[in-house]
Amino acid sequence: MSSTQMEKNGIAPLFKIAGKRKKILFISGFLAIIQAILSLVPYILVFYTICELTKESVDFMIARTYIAHAIIAAVLSMGMFFLSGILSHIASINIIYELRNHISKKAGKLPMGYFYNRNSGALKKNPFG
Repeated sequence: MSSTQMEKNGIAPLFKIAGKRKKILFISGFLAIIQAILSLVPYILVFYTICELTKESVDFMIARTYIAHAIIAAVLSMGMFFLSGILSHIASINIIYELRNHISKKAGKLPMGYFYNRNSGALKKNPFG
């Protein structure tokens, strides 16, 4: 696969289009990774709670601590999911706004017959050209 073909596929074109919004997209992705990790923690802590409760000498304080940490991890996971979604939506709305502005400015400078002589597929192929 050539380097020009690799530039056309994947996440690279998204970050090229994103412009000033790259930082927001990176933060959103980072929060999504944290959320994915935090979403596993309650399952692990429930396992440890069950192990603690099935022992012959049960320590209820340890079981309560596991349950409390599982609840905290679940709430934090939901918070990270919410923040990641909010940031990605803010970035996408701003990117779409900037793209529409860019396209409308370019379309306003084109001659009158430009759209008449081209089909919609040719226009969709390269909106930045």
